[in-house]
Amino acid sequence: MYSFWTVLQLKEELRKRNASVAGKKAVLIERLEAYDRNFNFSANPGPSTSLSDPQYLCPPISAYKDINADSPIPPLNRQEIQSFFERFNTRPKGKVMYEARCLLTARYVIEGVNTYIQSQCKAQMKKMIYIVNVMLNNEGNIIQSHCERAAGSGIEAHCKHVSVLLRAIEDMIQTKSIILHQVSTQTLMTFKKPSKVFYKSPIQAQNLPSISKKRKSNINFEPLPKELEIENYHEYVCNLAINFGETKMPILQLIRPANPYGMDYDHNMYSCKTMQDHLLDNLLLQNVTQKKIMK
Repeated sequence: MYSFWTVLQLKEELRKRNASVAGKKAVLIERLEAYDRNFNFSANPGPSTSLSDPQYLCPPISAYKDINADSPIPPLNRQEIQSFFERFNTRPKGKVMYEARCLLTARYVIEGVNTYIQSQCKAQMKKMIYIVNVMLNNEGNIIQSHCERAAGSGIEAHCKHVSVLLRAIEDMIQTKSIILHQVSTQTLMTFKKPSKVFYKSPIQAQNLPSISKKRKSNINFEPLPKELEIENYHEYVCNLAINFGETKMPILQLIRPANPYGMDYDHNMYSCKTMQDHLLDNLLLQNVTQKKIMK
């Protein structure tokens, strides 16, 4: 039925049911079919067609909170997980998917003595996302489980997506962390990091192994060519930069800083006296006497 709908119609229908609208058209169709099978996962389900397939009842989505290290999660252990899957003559198969970061989110809500945990898990071979629900009591026993996948309907789902969520809960209880899916921007770049640490001292240019002995005698490692080693080359460059006109060259960085203490002896007229002494003589501030003051 939904295969003839457009993507906009599918998303609009999912929004009416407070469901996720992420994914391609095939994902949206399967999600709508899952909501139809489970009566929109509401607290008041419609009439069931089979008494042997009861519906999973979960709290509203707005009540869920993200799981972190401080979340009061019941003490679920490996033995409880093993015994849960042994009831269906199977084993938990979600280790590879969990370590491959197929789990997208993990959220929880506590109502009375029960803890409801909901997650989004990626399919292993398809680009699809399934919603997985698990209900635990205070002692860490698995009361109900449900998967959005067709094989995981009801309240006793035991597919690999449920195993992924149970393994994540156990990991959070033991290590206070969960292996979640990471996008490309969450991982740091490693291709620029050197594979080995370099402990040796730097090699001089003339001792580089790529230079043969015959070429060493013909290579000049001086930064300034010999034809530019002229007298007063620095002043020559400064004059060119100043007299060139409009230029973007930082001229102030080309000019060497002045020596104010050496300015007294730059000119012959001040060879006998310094500039300070000459200024004091002109202002009659040296050898001030009482007669000069009276005048």
